[in-house]
Amino acid sequence: MKSEEVVTTHQKADIGCEQCHGQSDPHRADEDTFTPPEKIFAKTAVNPFCGSKECHATHSTTVSAADLKTQVCTDCHGSHKMKVRTRMWDKETRELILEK
Repeated sequence: MKSEEVVTTHQKADIGCEQCHGQSDPHRADEDTFTPPEKIFAKTAVNPFCGSKECHATHSTTVSAADLKTQVCTDCHGSHKMKVRTRMWDKETRELILEK
């Protein structure tokens, strides 16, 4: 995860996982990754969260309003997904939906 563009860019601004995903102590202490972070984001929640007034509210965009309905920040500014996933949670309910 540390080599992802979105992660390294935020690290340079002294922004770590906690600012987006919450303290997530049970998640960090879970070596088997059965526990999701406190906050995980469905695709429809990415733009509203990143564009919140604390973060990127003044970010200018060349993306049209129609495109913003289908595109999210990480479509252009670096993916933020695990390459190998052994567990997957529903991003709205945080329920475990897949285990490999």
